[in-house]
Amino acid sequence: MIRTLLATSAALLLTACSSGLDLADLDQDQLRDEPIMFSVTDDDSEVILFGTFHLLPEGVEWESQTLSDAIARADEVWFEIPKGAEADPALQQLAVQLGLSDTPLSQRLDAQTLAKLETELDKLGLPLANVDSLQPWLASLSLSQIQMASAGFDPNAGVEAVLAPRVDTLPRKAFEAGEQQLRFLADMDEAAQIDMLASTLDGMDEGVDLLTRMAQSWATGDVDMLEEEVVAAAKSETPVLYDVMFTRRNADWTEQLVAELEGSGTDFVAVGAGHLLGPDSVPVMLEARGYDVQVLTADK
Repeated sequence: MIRTLLATSAALLLTACSSGLDLADLDQDQLRDEPIMFSVTDDDSEVILFGTFHLLPEGVEWESQTLSDAIARADEVWFEIPKGAEADPALQQLAVQLGLSDTPLSQRLDAQTLAKLETELDKLGLPLANVDSLQPWLASLSLSQIQMASAGFDPNAGVEAVLAPRVDTLPRKAFEAGEQQLRFLADMDEAAQIDMLASTLDGMDEGVDLLTRMAQSWATGDVDMLEEEVVAAAKSETPVLYDVMFTRRNADWTEQLVAELEGSGTDFVAVGAGHLLGPDSVPVMLEARGYDVQVLTADK
């Protein structure tokens, strides 16, 4: 359960925006037909930033020689959470504890949002009772997870699940604990959680189609699609959620990587692609700290 929730939360919040790195100005012919990557360097160290997609539909091809070469020269690897954290029974118990509410969800929503919730539940063949005991954040993720699972999205086929055995011999670090990721959502105030649920409900009609196109665009390095179709959504519709899930976390991860860059060697970093694109992204923050940040294009 917890693996699916964590994967769903990150996949749903995947956001791409134009950045100080001028991604929008890149000629698509310059980009490899693969997920975009960044190289961050100083005199004696390199951090390779690889943006992942936590949930993928069937048939998306994304592995490449560029990726294999990056892993081969890495001295250690970073993921968002420690190995096995998503399967920790204590974390699963905490998710249930944080996700349940004594006040029915139906009593916490305005009439319009409640009607939309009932409509979307009906499309999924579910009664209101299935989510009425949930906190809004968990109801939001649960609805999206059910929809995506029915469309063939599988966290076990996500990028991290595929990468993990390939880097198992390397020292592994993590930016966050699993509990931290849960609390990013669970600790939001009720208004922000309801905004998150309302945004999820509004997007369910195009959710599977949009996420499928996003996955294909991510896999082929199509930055233009990500900018044109996703740029405004998270930051404009759910600014509190965007700040919690992206801006603050990116700033924290940047500090951890700055400390890492003070040493030497090569680190391979695999985190959700939304953290690597946009004005509040990790590459932009690292560039602002004076590091050389390059997009790995076909001629580099």
